[in-house]
Amino acid sequence: MQIKHILVFIFLAIAKYLTAQNLTIEGIILDENSSILPGVQVDLFTSSIKHIRSERSKLNGKFVFDNLSNGNYVITIQFLGFKNDTINVRLTDSNLVLESIQLQIE
Repeated sequence: MQIKHILVFIFLAIAKYLTAQNLTIEGIILDENSSILPGVQVDLFTSSIKHIRSERSKLNGKFVFDNLSNGNYVITIQFLGFKNDTINVRLTDSNLVLESIQLQIE
């Protein structure tokens, strides 16, 4: 009977771990006139400033960071001729779709 409880506990722990590792953060980057900005550098960091990965916004202005787990993240956005932007986000058991991110001209 005790082995059955241990196996159930292990199964639940593994299932929670696997589902927590598949979250996404996505957004779309626009200029101050709401025009799409492709090719924008978007970097993802942990809250302790450890770099996780980089993306470039696609032709439709979208970027996606996938296979993330719950936690706090920092997103930095850089594009020549525009002011840099920094966004702090928190993932808690669901995907995060950011509102349109509008960069301001320098």
